[in-house]
Amino acid sequence: MNQIEPKSGPTYEESARGVMRTYTGGKMSLLAPNVDDVRIEDIAHGLSQLCRFTGQCNELYTVAEHSVRVAKDAKERHGLNPHGVLAALLHDAAEAYLGDVARPVKEAMRYISQDSGQSAYDVLEGRMERVIDQCFGIERHADLRAAIKESDNHVYCEEVEQYMNLTSSQPMTPNEAADAFIEMFSNLEEEIQGA
Repeated sequence: MNQIEPKSGPTYEESARGVMRTYTGGKMSLLAPNVDDVRIEDIAHGLSQLCRFTGQCNELYTVAEHSVRVAKDAKERHGLNPHGVLAALLHDAAEAYLGDVARPVKEAMRYISQDSGQSAYDVLEGRMERVIDQCFGIERHADLRAAIKESDNHVYCEEVEQYMNLTSSQPMTPNEAADAFIEMFSNLEEEIQGA
């Protein structure tokens, strides 16, 4: 019996090897990501379609909007230069390809994987982050990682109050979040090139 293959995107064989189709029509290998396959449009679109907190909030609140907020917070709180702000904007970019896994789920996976110290997700996320950083010329030194993590935690606390506790904040729509992400990326790119 002949197996039916998808008309576009990766074949079943490619999917079985961890290759996915992206929003722009490209392909991304999750096991061996390549810098040439990274597209900011795929990242912005993917993050704008992912809900934070595994969807357990009153309104759709996207990872793209979260990323824009973390980048703004990191710039204000830590005075990061455009490269640092770009790193903050892209701090969850791997999730555009891997999906957003909520902190409690990540921690549970790490707990289960105590022998190795890393879950399989951590390994995949690390590979994807390195390729994305390489694509956009980001060098994440310890101080930058710490600043971004602090801003991420600060924004997380605000988000829990705003989107989990029924306050009056209205999140962006997915399209608004994607547009805000691309706009911030473009502005940072101009700043970096003008420097």
